[in-house]
Amino acid sequence: PQYVEGKFDVDRFLEENIHDARKRLAFRLLMDGIPAKSKMTTSIASALGISDKTARTWINEVQTILKTKVGDRV
Repeated sequence: PQYVEGKFDVDRFLEENIHDARKRLAFRLLMDGIPAKSKMTTSIASALGISDKTARTWINEVQTILKTKVGDRV
Protein backbone atom coordinates (compact mmCIF):
# COMPACT_ATOMS: atom_id res chain seq x y z
CA PRO A 1 0.00 0.00 0.00
CA GLN A 2 0.88 3.65 -0.24
CA TYR A 3 2.61 4.63 3.01
CA VAL A 4 4.94 7.52 3.73
CA GLU A 5 6.86 7.39 6.99
CA GLY A 6 4.33 4.98 8.50
CA LYS A 7 1.30 7.04 7.43
CA PHE A 8 -1.10 6.17 4.64
CA ASP A 9 -0.70 8.53 1.66
CA VAL A 10 -4.28 9.14 0.51
CA ASP A 11 -3.29 11.42 -2.37
CA ARG A 12 -0.95 8.78 -3.77
CA PHE A 13 -3.61 6.10 -3.35
CA LEU A 14 -6.17 8.23 -5.19
CA GLU A 15 -3.78 9.03 -8.03
CA GLU A 16 -2.84 5.38 -8.51
CA ASN A 17 -6.29 3.83 -8.10
CA ILE A 18 -8.95 6.36 -9.09
CA HIS A 19 -8.56 7.35 -12.72
CA ASP A 20 -11.39 9.90 -12.88
CA ALA A 21 -10.09 13.25 -11.62
CA ARG A 22 -13.61 14.36 -10.62
CA LYS A 23 -14.03 11.31 -8.38
CA ARG A 24 -10.64 12.02 -6.76
CA LEU A 25 -11.71 15.61 -6.15
CA ALA A 26 -15.05 14.52 -4.70
CA PHE A 27 -13.27 12.27 -2.20
CA ARG A 28 -10.73 14.98 -1.30
CA LEU A 29 -13.59 17.42 -0.66
CA LEU A 30 -15.24 14.84 1.59
CA MET A 31 -11.97 14.46 3.51
CA ASP A 32 -11.91 18.26 3.92
CA GLY A 33 -15.33 18.10 5.58
CA ILE A 34 -17.43 19.22 2.63
CA PRO A 35 -20.79 17.39 2.63
CA ALA A 36 -22.05 15.50 -0.41
CA LYS A 37 -25.29 17.49 -0.22
CA SER A 38 -26.22 20.68 1.59
CA LYS A 39 -28.66 23.54 1.19
CA MET A 40 -26.83 25.68 3.75
CA THR A 41 -23.24 25.53 2.52
CA THR A 42 -21.14 24.48 -0.44
CA SER A 43 -21.49 20.80 -1.18
CA ILE A 44 -19.53 18.34 -3.27
CA ALA A 45 -22.47 18.13 -5.68
CA SER A 46 -22.67 21.89 -6.19
CA ALA A 47 -18.88 22.34 -6.40
CA LEU A 48 -18.62 19.71 -9.15
CA GLY A 49 -21.89 20.53 -10.91
CA ILE A 50 -23.30 17.04 -10.39
CA SER A 51 -26.39 15.63 -8.72
CA ASP A 52 -26.41 14.69 -5.05
CA LYS A 53 -26.93 11.06 -6.07
CA THR A 54 -23.87 11.12 -8.34
CA ALA A 55 -21.75 12.69 -5.58
CA ARG A 56 -22.76 9.95 -3.13
CA THR A 57 -22.19 7.25 -5.77
CA TRP A 58 -18.67 8.49 -6.52
CA ILE A 59 -17.77 8.72 -2.84
CA ASN A 60 -19.09 5.20 -2.23
CA GLU A 61 -17.07 3.89 -5.19
CA VAL A 62 -13.84 5.39 -3.85
CA GLN A 63 -14.55 4.13 -0.32
CA THR A 64 -15.20 0.62 -1.66
CA ILE A 65 -11.92 0.61 -3.60
CA LEU A 66 -10.08 1.94 -0.56
CA LYS A 67 -11.53 -0.76 1.69
CA THR A 68 -10.78 -3.47 -0.90
CA LYS A 69 -7.16 -2.45 -1.39
CA VAL A 70 -6.27 -1.34 2.14
CA GLY A 71 -8.90 -2.78 4.45
CA ASP A 72 -8.74 -1.73 8.09
CA ARG A 73 -5.02 -0.96 8.05
CA VAL A 74 -5.55 2.77 7.58
